[in-house]
Amino acid sequence: MAKICSNINKRNIVSMLYVATTTPTMNLYPTFPNNLSLTKMDNVNIHFPTYNSMSLQYKNVEIQEWINFAKYERKSLIQNDNFYKSLDGQFAGFFEITWWPVLRLGNWLLYERALNQHLQETHINYEVFSGVSGSVSAPIYESICHKNRSMVEVIDNEKRTIPLYIWQYLNPINTDNQSAVVIIGINSPFYEFHNENELIFCTSICHTIEWLKNTDYTFGYKNMGVIICCKPEEVANSKRLEGFSLTVQMKIPTPVIYEEPKKSNTVIPVDVVDEEHEQENEEDNGDDDDNLNNDNY
Repeated sequence: MAKICSNINKRNIVSMLYVATTTPTMNLYPTFPNNLSLTKMDNVNIHFPTYNSMSLQYKNVEIQEWINFAKYERKSLIQNDNFYKSLDGQFAGFFEITWWPVLRLGNWLLYERALNQHLQETHINYEVFSGVSGSVSAPIYESICHKNRSMVEVIDNEKRTIPLYIWQYLNPINTDNQSAVVIIGINSPFYEFHNENELIFCTSICHTIEWLKNTDYTFGYKNMGVIICCKPEEVANSKRLEGFSLTVQMKIPTPVIYEEPKKSNTVIPVDVVDEEHEQENEEDNGDDDDNLNNDNY
């Protein structure tokens, strides 16, 4: 069974697995196991409430000023209007992450448009393993002369962090003509305060991907949010993305045909599995679960 993985302690979604396809479907919202009680479903709103990122409060005045300047916002991990609207507010907070809008409305939007066009033109289905990882750090100075700078992890008064990386592992499932690739967005306005090798941990191959050839020229532009494209094996070896695995697979749901706007790629989310049900199959999961011991499924 495919999974949506969350971290209760951090109160955020970690990763999820779904299918990006041009095949119309009625499954625009998550379906849940029949034995998952309504009480547990109600707890989703308690553990993952919707909130305004502008209300985030920080003890450190400098960090508060930086975050106010960056104007982070809470939006869905999956940037697909059909999917998000179908939640009707019931589970919206569960799928929300803290986005830097420059990335979301800049290079990530260009990437999503290019992927959508690619899906429409080729009718290739992609298994998409999507997630967030890392934590944004902001520069703090010891004096007003801006000397002795240090990078401090951004943690609000409720112990919540902001993801440094937003990523998607695209794996074509009905063709041998496309290679798998990991798309990684750097969700921070503080890119230039880091040494480049601190944030970039793999060789970008965006320029080699045919369907990105008219888009990738802005991916290195920091004022639109930096995006890199990496080989899955290199990402796995780096161990920089929480929960990332080369072996995640899912059974594709049988689509139910209905009328869908032609220009919208459809997202087919898959079942959420809670921690109790995951433990029943823990012995069969092998080493892939070792990296996710602190997460809930």
